[in-house]
Amino acid sequence: MNLYVLGAGNPDPNPERYGTSFVLEMGGDLLMIDCGPATTYKLAQVGLRPTQVNWLFFTHHHFDHNADYPCFLLTHWDQSTEKTVRLQ
Repeated sequence: MNLYVLGAGNPDPNPERYGTSFVLEMGGDLLMIDCGPATTYKLAQVGLRPTQVNWLFFTHHHFDHNADYPCFLLTHWDQSTEKTVRLQ
């Protein structure tokens, strides 16, 4: 099991803590919790692709927890193939 902390901050744009997003790698699945600002970019920084994420959970709907959802979703769709697992 691995935990990637993509962002653990607040709405203040701090390069090390901006927004909130975590990815838990567990049993071959990637579970993403929240999708704060720049999550898609931060996924790439740790070597993960949006198409690898199987599950997405939101803790609540404030922009610092879901602002990058449209970008993540469009990137996931754009890069998907028939072999890509469906996002739950």
